[in-house]
Amino acid sequence: MQANRFGALKTPAFGLGFFFRIVGAASMAALFLVCTPSGAHESSESGAGIPVISSHFKAPSGIDIRVVQTTVNQFALATDGTHQVDILDPQGRAFIRLREGKVQADLNAAAWFRAQQPGGGKVPALLMAKKDLPPQWSTVAEQTGYGWYDKRLVEDPPKPFKLRLRVDGKRIVVPVAVSSKPVMHGFWQPEVTQSPDTELTAMIPGVSGSVILLSRPINSEKTLQVLDDQGQAFIELRKDGVWVNQHHKWFAQLRLYGKTGGPEDWIKVNQGHTVTYQDPRIQASWPDNHKETGHWSIPVLIDGNTTPDTVSGEVHWQAVKH
Repeated sequence: MQANRFGALKTPAFGLGFFFRIVGAASMAALFLVCTPSGAHESSESGAGIPVISSHFKAPSGIDIRVVQTTVNQFALATDGTHQVDILDPQGRAFIRLREGKVQADLNAAAWFRAQQPGGGKVPALLMAKKDLPPQWSTVAEQTGYGWYDKRLVEDPPKPFKLRLRVDGKRIVVPVAVSSKPVMHGFWQPEVTQSPDTELTAMIPGVSGSVILLSRPINSEKTLQVLDDQGQAFIELRKDGVWVNQHHKWFAQLRLYGKTGGPEDWIKVNQGHTVTYQDPRIQASWPDNHKETGHWSIPVLIDGNTTPDTVSGEVHWQAVKH
């Protein structure tokens, strides 16, 4: 089964390329921007006087935010899907919200319309006349990351400023500095090339470094075990939810959080039928040469089978063209 490498990643604004808005000609309802989560491999080239997230800023666990430089600068934010993240305008009003695998926009917020174009998109006359309309939230994409324009990123010369977020109800200040640090001009993009035809769906949820999504049918009675390199299970998709072995050596890398600390090996991390986690084998498959293709595989034992099935894929270098 060939999986969609990007998923349903669309935006009502014009866009430029892959997971978020990054590369290529502008087109209506295109796939949106690019971001590489923490630890993802980057390549760089010199630049001067560019806005960057301050090196002193430490993002909350499961959240990554970057300034991506393409033809213009823009913000890129990726999450592990477990947080609610509100992006706030300078007055403190949320205009973009990420939660439960969806991106929502406040259609009554002028900042939403300004975020659609580098220098500030056109704001509808109604919002200019009535600036205190109550929020009108609408889902604009089903993904765990998003990208948007901010006119402060395209000032000439660039100046430091502060971006404000609200993460799970807590306000976070993200300092944007001006630096001559190297800028990202590419990333490793994984894709699923093969997965079992039944009992399991596998996909890469956007540009995600080493994140993979596995899902079992809601009405299935079978248990799926995700195996490590020694054939030992470390994640199980059961009828009553997703379980993880908290004492497995990979536990800290998986970014799966439940009620840890007890003596038991297996803990329940959610009640659904889908798990999204960081598999170390995907990141380990990144080649040293950008012209090469990496290969990875994940064995999955489906209840009732004597031998594991395999979810396998490739990684390719995606260059950001300037």
